Amino acid sequence: MRLLLFTVALFVQSVAWACGGLGQQVYAAEIRYKLDPANNMRCLVNITMDFDINEGTTYDSIIVTWGDGIVSALYADSITDDSLADVYLGRNHIYTHYYSGAHLYDSIPSVGHYTVFVQNQYRVNYINNIAGGAAANMPMYLATQIVLNSSPQFTYQPPLLQPLGLYFGGFDSLTEHVLMNNTTGDSVAFEQIVPLVEAGVTVPQYLAPGSFCQQLAGTNSTFNLDTKTGEINWNTPCYTGVFAIAYTVNSYRNGVLTGSLMRDQNIYIGWEPLSTAITTTANKQTGIRLFPNPANTELNVSITDAAAGFIELSNITGQKITMVQSNGNTVQTLDVSALAPGIYFVTYRNNSGKQSVEKFVKN
Repeated sequence: MRLLLFTVALFVQSVAWACGGLGQQVYAAEIRYKLDPANNMRCLVNITMDFDINEGTTYDSIIVTWGDGIVSALYADSITDDSLADVYLGRNHIYTHYYSGAHLYDSIPSVGHYTVFVQNQYRVNYINNIAGGAAANMPMYLATQIVLNSSPQFTYQPPLLQPLGLYFGGFDSLTEHVLMNNTTGDSVAFEQIVPLVEAGVTVPQYLAPGSFCQQLAGTNSTFNLDTKTGEINWNTPCYTGVFAIAYTVNSYRNGVLTGSLMRDQNIYIGWEPLSTAITTTANKQTGIRLFPNPANTELNVSITDAAAGFIELSNITGQKITMVQSNGNTVQTLDVSALAPGIYFVTYRNNSGKQSVEKFVKN
């Protein structure tokens, strides 16, 4: 089996393209790819980025260089409003932009390892764990490796992750479950990396969130990304504000790299201590799913195991608002019409003591 690394280079034009405007700040970004099951020489790329602008899919485009001399423009497939980020950050809107494209390669290159990078996109200002993070126009750089193979049996499908977005927490702790499902059977390895400003160049004077608190605040703070599950745990954040993290998710088959993706995103720590860790539980044995989210009048709670127990509704400070018995149904509806707009948490505990917590936004 012949394996080689190939490139996708992502350029965002500096003036003409809406989301690539000079000095445009990115709140979170991801690039991933998969190989077409019908033709593993055809690469399908997906790019997601959070901005605070929305000029519509007609004008929102990026330029992709595929590494074999071909360059093409991709227009946004869709743009959605991240209501949770809107409420927490107190901004008018944060928009998630989705781009996708496909490219058919003529042959496997004899040599080559290229980088996926976003040009003329920048980090938000005032990032705590970057020395000089208040400086404007610090670049954000993404990279991934594309593995091509002429064997018809070779395929790559990235693992299913929780949707890209911003992470929010308080002074007590933060927990996020990243990996939702991996259907390919490939081994998946999460790796926390230093964010990049360009190819091979890391963000200067960067400290991981836990190291930042230990060195500069003198606290016993630990930040950990589980290499197998992608679970993020940060106990006792030391400062409010913005923290930057980046990580790759690599897939391996029989010890050989089959593909990768990369995320670069921000964590926002507020003053409010959270009574429990913020937890996304789509991949847990005892889990809940909330919909619609955001909600206006009614919130549906979908329960994985549908066992007897109770459902508790609380606000962002941990104050209990209401508690109801779980009726054993797989879906239970809560009346949230009287709640003020903001962030809330739903906790489900069954009679065996298992617990799940999900957050939602009340419009």
